[in-house]
Amino acid sequence: MESFSTLQEALNQKDREIERWKTGYDNEVFRKFVGRFAQLAREFTKDIEDLGEDENTAIRALEQNRELLIDALEECGVTEFQPNLGDDYVSAFGIDDNPRQEPTVNPKENRTIAAVLYPGFQLETPDGPEAILKAQV
Repeated sequence: MESFSTLQEALNQKDREIERWKTGYDNEVFRKFVGRFAQLAREFTKDIEDLGEDENTAIRALEQNRELLIDALEECGVTEFQPNLGDDYVSAFGIDDNPRQEPTVNPKENRTIAAVLYPGFQLETPDGPEAILKAQV
């Protein structure tokens, strides 16, 4: 009976491990799926900024499409986020690997976030937020 209990506990432990891996895989597939929508939302933002003042109809259409896309992302648990200005970009959450660097005369401002060019998108997971599209600073 003791051997059976030991084997059953080992099987239960393996089942829990497989379930944990499966959940991680499912999260990764979902993260990639919604990541494409987050990239599309960012492209809408860039297109809106690139349009001149004369294209008001196009701007309104892009803004409406972007809002619909943001709403769809939020329904999937994906939200926009912006890093805090003044934070160290090396240790801040969800920062793109290649930040745009501006010269400064104050050494205390080195490696600090001076501006957010484009917000990032994060997925709320049981383990906390995960950046699916990093912010550009």
